[in-house]
Amino acid sequence: MERFFTDPNTPKRFRSGPLGSHVDQFANDLFGLGYTRKTIRYHLRIVDHFGRWLKRRKRITTDITDEDVRRYVNQRGCVRNGDASAIMRMLGLLRERGIVKTRAGDVLPPAQEVIQGFSCYLQQERALALPTIANYQRYASAF
Repeated sequence: MERFFTDPNTPKRFRSGPLGSHVDQFANDLFGLGYTRKTIRYHLRIVDHFGRWLKRRKRITTDITDEDVRRYVNQRGCVRNGDASAIMRMLGLLRERGIVKTRAGDVLPPAQEVIQGFSCYLQQERALALPTIANYQRYASAF
């Protein structure tokens, strides 16, 4: 993770957070998917902030749900388009590793899964800007 930050204290701070034991893998996954260093740094900051938000609410990492993500995004106020998807990507990593269990309420409806996959395609393969992706998501949801 040190390759993404010039200040050596930043990775240490991220590793000390509630989701800290998973941030290295998360950063490597994003890098492997072709995300830029700037985007990776931003995603790591969002995940760190979300982890500290969970800690203040005395939520245990193994009990994180999609509803926690929704509450965080709603309470945070001004949120960029990619914030929720960054947290959901981290949540997906935690589920893949068996740290967080998938609950029935956490499973996306099939139409929403298609839209999320389409959004990932637009971001990763087509390199579209997040506002453009959000615009496409609105049209896809209406469809």
